[in-house]
Amino acid sequence: MFFKKFKGPLLLLITAFFWGTTFVAQSLGSNHVGAFTYNAGRFIITGVILLIVSLFRKRNIKEYIPSSKSVKWIFIMAIFVGVALFMGSTFQQLGINITKSPSKSGFISSLYMVIVPIIGYFIKKKPKPIIWLYLGLAIVGSYLISVTGYFKLELGDILTLICALMFAVQITLVDIINPHIDSVKLSAMQFIVAGILSFLFMLFTEKVNFYNIYLALPAILYAAIFSGCIAYTFQIIGQKYTEPTIASMIMSLESVFALFGGVIILKEELTLRLIIGCILIFISVVCAQIDFKKLFKK
Repeated sequence: MFFKKFKGPLLLLITAFFWGTTFVAQSLGSNHVGAFTYNAGRFIITGVILLIVSLFRKRNIKEYIPSSKSVKWIFIMAIFVGVALFMGSTFQQLGINITKSPSKSGFISSLYMVIVPIIGYFIKKKPKPIIWLYLGLAIVGSYLISVTGYFKLELGDILTLICALMFAVQITLVDIINPHIDSVKLSAMQFIVAGILSFLFMLFTEKVNFYNIYLALPAILYAAIFSGCIAYTFQIIGQKYTEPTIASMIMSLESVFALFGGVIILKEELTLRLIIGCILIFISVVCAQIDFKKLFKK
């Protein structure tokens, strides 16, 4: 009963965990290969694995299509999801390369929490007013975790802001297409699209060194299997049972898991400021799941 009620949030929490720990893998992988090479490797491996898994699932795409939708619409929407994923990942990496500040980029990336409900107003999916309070708490918490020095908006930050917009679009598109397609098929399709785009950009912008790819392979495989196959598929399934704004808040916990991953694996320092930031994000996410009116009535 508990799992059925909180199935969506629990799956999104697992998603945030794997996304957060993948930041460590990205940091290690970037020591050997460029952004497009890294993304091409992880996306293509993920797409192929999920495509194979989907072939063994006895579910036909037409089972999910109501009379108002078509197979063509499904594929076009899935391609848009893949393009949004590619652009979000690319602009994030470009922004980090320019600012040389992953922590500040992490904060700006987390602004998709605010962009998702704003997009919701235009597609008639308005969140409850109290959600804005929790969003504010989550943003303050993310700021405390990510930004430790003077904050000044630069070119790299603008690119990262575009990244946040693209991730918000990806979350919104997943919410729209979710009822009409099998979760594994959608996940496979978005990664194949993102992988192909990353591969093409890799060929034209980066020098491919197979020995460096071999050195980065553990980091690529971790991102492909845990962040890609598991986390992004759980994101799609979890969003079936969770409204987009709350889903984006839960997934913002990736910054908390990334912090602890850095402390445990990369031996980064854990300060009181970081602990307070984690607590604020955690409180905002938990409160967003509780209907206080029903609780007080009981």
